Parts: sequence; C-alpha cells; structure tokens
Amino acid sequence: MCGQNAQMYGLGQAQRALLGTIADGLAVIDDSKAQLQTRAELPPLGSDPVSFVSSFELFYVDTFKPP
Repeated sequence: MCGQNAQMYGLGQAQRALLGTIADGLAVIDDSKAQLQTRAELPPLGSDPVSFVSSFELFYVDTFKPP
C-alpha cells in the first residue's frame, strides 16, 4: 500500500514514510534471497596443494575486503 492507496486510507506523512521504509526493506530482502540462490564463480583449481591454497587466499582476500 503506497502512494494513492496510502492517501485513500487517510494515512499521514509519517505513516506513508514508514510504509515506504518497509517496502524498501522488503525489496532488499528479496534481492538478498536472489543473491543467495546464485552460486559463486570460483577460479579453476590446480592439482598442486600450494596452488590451491594460493588461489583460495587470493579469492578470499578479494571477496571479503572490508568496505
């Protein structure tokens, strides 16, 4: 219920703002669910154990950098 529907039910500005915030939050949740359903693309791993560790470390560092 946003926009004209909110006005039709006599909601004030604060209530409309709250509904907008809730709608935005639900959209973020839906986007997060979609991202969790997709598989990560990992680099190909070699047969050398040292190569495997190095590839993982590089991927991990690139993926989980603090903002």
